Amino acid sequence: MVMIQVSSSFNALRMVAGQKDPILLEVTLKNAGKEPVFASASVRLPFMLGFDQIGLMREKQERVGLVGAGGEKTVSFRIYCKPLIRDGNYDITANVNLHPPDRFDKTLNTIIHHTNLRIIPK
Repeated sequence: MVMIQVSSSFNALRMVAGQKDPILLEVTLKNAGKEPVFASASVRLPFMLGFDQIGLMREKQERVGLVGAGGEKTVSFRIYCKPLIRDGNYDITANVNLHPPDRFDKTLNTIIHHTNLRIIPK
C-alpha cells in the first residue's frame, strides 16, 4: 500500500510586500509505505504571486523521481511577489502526483496539500 506524507515549509516565516528577493517553498515527500514510488510535485500560486519576477508564471511542476520505502525527498520552488501585492495570507496549493515507474505522462493518484504564505506591509 502506498503511504505518502506531504509537508511544506518556507525559508522565512513571512514575505514583505514588494520584496524583490524570492522566498523558498520546500515541499517534502515522505514514503511511509513498504514500496518505492515515482512522484512529481506541482504548485499553483494565487494571482499576486509568481515563479518569475514579473509574476506571469503561476504554475510549476518539478519531477521528484523515485522515493524509496521509508525515504524522503524535497523539491524547492522560488516564489516572487508582484510589486502591488497587498498584505494578508495567500493560499498555495501543492499537488503531489504518483506515477507508474519511469512514466511521468500517466498519473495514478494525486495528493493535494495546502499551505499559506503571509505577506506583511513594508
